[in-house]
Amino acid sequence: MKNITNNLVGKFSNKFLAAFAAIFLLSTNAMAEMDIDVDVNKGGGWYTNPIYWVIGGVVLILVVALIARGGGKK
Repeated sequence: MKNITNNLVGKFSNKFLAAFAAIFLLSTNAMAEMDIDVDVNKGGGWYTNPIYWVIGGVVLILVVALIARGGGKK
């Protein structure tokens, strides 16, 4: 049974890698033909304001600290 499972996994992984390689190679050809125009003087949205990044970082640290505590009471 173990041999059959290993054989099926091997066949699946080979097909998956081949499909991934084909998609990757096709996408690189499409990227070469794209004309991308980047305007850095456009301004930006809320995500360009550093205060939102600071607040988001503080909230993330608080959430991680609360999860790491595990409730605190035993």
